[in-house]
Amino acid sequence: MAVTKLTANGTYQLKDQPGYIVSLQVPNAGTSWTLQLFDGPGLNNTSTSNPVYGGAAGGTLATSTSLAAPLYFGNGIKVVLAGSAAGEIDIQWY
Repeated sequence: MAVTKLTANGTYQLKDQPGYIVSLQVPNAGTSWTLQLFDGPGLNNTSTSNPVYGGAAGGTLATSTSLAAPLYFGNGIKVVLAGSAAGEIDIQWY
């Protein structure tokens, strides 16, 4: 399993084939920081990406943000982070 630490706003393609996000840890929630998770390939190809978490506006991150169970992604794992000031999120995936 890999752990990816993200500390800046942006779009990140963690995997371009099926996989799971096993856990999320948010040691620093930043300011008005939001998270979107998409099931799909390509950094700029949102037309074929299916939203898994966060919808159009993104879900607000808090230090208590976590998963109740692993999330499956059939086409790839894409993460989009946005907001006034970035914090830190650690994503464990495979």
